[in-house]
Amino acid sequence: MIPKPLPEKWDPTGLWHQLLDKPDSYLETSVTAMYIYTVAHAVNEGWISPKYITIANEGWKGLATKITPDGQMQDVCIGTNMDEALKFYYTRPTELNDTHGLGAFLLAGTEMIKAEKNNKP
Repeated sequence: MIPKPLPEKWDPTGLWHQLLDKPDSYLETSVTAMYIYTVAHAVNEGWISPKYITIANEGWKGLATKITPDGQMQDVCIGTNMDEALKFYYTRPTELNDTHGLGAFLLAGTEMIKAEKNNKP
């Protein structure tokens, strides 16, 4: 069972949307990686209950679907300035292997490896 409070803003694929509270916005990989990192890191540090690792695990499974067979990361929103129009965020283009997405992916992966090691008997 997935614990609350995050799931109501979370897609069943384990990925997070470009606009977190807009399920009709696209599934974005860098925000997903940032959530995975944050949750897994907090569990690994003992700041939150280990039951929350299920959120990171499901996110990691979803994120894996966005890695191409040749190891490229899809659906990373390009760097975004600020705007008052919601449409600005809905229509932000994605880029293959954008560096801020790759960095978040590596951080998330590091914490997931730690979490897996912590759960070994």
